[in-house]
Amino acid sequence: MEKRIGLVLLLFFLFFNLFAEDTSKKDEKDLIDEMVELKLKEVHLNITPFFKLVIPDASIKLGLKQKIGDTQLDAETEYNYLYNKINYSIQYGLDFIFSYFIKFYDAINFEQIYLMEKYIQRNKGLILGIKTPVLINCFQIKEELKFDNYYFSKLNDIGFKPDKGNTIFLITWFEFADNFQDENNSKNIYAGINFSKSIASEISFYNYVFMNILFEKKFNFENSVLLFKFEGGYLIENISTPVWEVYKLGSFDKMLGFNFEELQGFYMNFIRSKYEFVINDQINWELLLVLFKRISGFVIFDIGCAGNDSDVTGISNYNIGIGAGLKFDFIFRKRTPVTMTFALGQAIKQGRYPVFYFVHEF
Repeated sequence: MEKRIGLVLLLFFLFFNLFAEDTSKKDEKDLIDEMVELKLKEVHLNITPFFKLVIPDASIKLGLKQKIGDTQLDAETEYNYLYNKINYSIQYGLDFIFSYFIKFYDAINFEQIYLMEKYIQRNKGLILGIKTPVLINCFQIKEELKFDNYYFSKLNDIGFKPDKGNTIFLITWFEFADNFQDENNSKNIYAGINFSKSIASEISFYNYVFMNILFEKKFNFENSVLLFKFEGGYLIENISTPVWEVYKLGSFDKMLGFNFEELQGFYMNFIRSKYEFVINDQINWELLLVLFKRISGFVIFDIGCAGNDSDVTGISNYNIGIGAGLKFDFIFRKRTPVTMTFALGQAIKQGRYPVFYFVHEF
């Protein structure tokens, strides 16, 4: 009897070991299959943060771009301490034959100045957009439908009735570039024109059309780059236009040496010429977590005007700003590029003093 029990136990253990071995092999095979399947499903993920601080404009911009396959998420916020501005926006895009996107935004200006008066202003809403594929690598059309909710009230004026409501916009873009596919946005030539039309309806009172033109041309030399940039904005139909729909000039990026958003109007012309040259691009000096890579210099010449239609047609109404500076490029912790810019700008206008600029970005 004991021999029979021992034989049964022996057969049982042999059977169990064979079964366990087959199961382990099966589990190992399944694991490999799952890894292969996971590898096939792997999606390229690219996350790009950015930061920009400009002094004395007191502008701080933070943003994040995340691209996963055919989708992209863009988020951006801007805060201005001196001029009491807060802006938020988030955009989700999808590429499938055409490019589609939806964008939510909220812009709050606590002390916005128009015509020497201070206002509190808020614009929030959403934008629906579609872009065509790039044709022969140089032409693209973009259509946007914008739903804007606004609130506008004058500060320190009890008798001023706040203006609030909704506006619907149709914005059409025509864009030309020598290389739309360049992810670094280093196009040598770009030209764009758009028409922004507010659609009057039962919920939208204002009715007007703006035309905007943007042109950029880069001339690349061995160790330097010459940039020519033109921006134009024109109110081409004015049935009813709100006071806040104005162009603004005056900052490090537009009209060097002038106060922040000092020049305003329904019409604008702005031209910038910038010559940037490399002083030393082989420094490679390392200190702690920072690698000092390159130093370059630049010279800027700005000319522009913002005002009414007669202002932009009169040469004597144009303003000039000039400046020069140094740009330092670093690598932080061997992976994050950082740029620091020091510049001096001067408005060619009586009674104006030079303005020192500091720009920090990555």
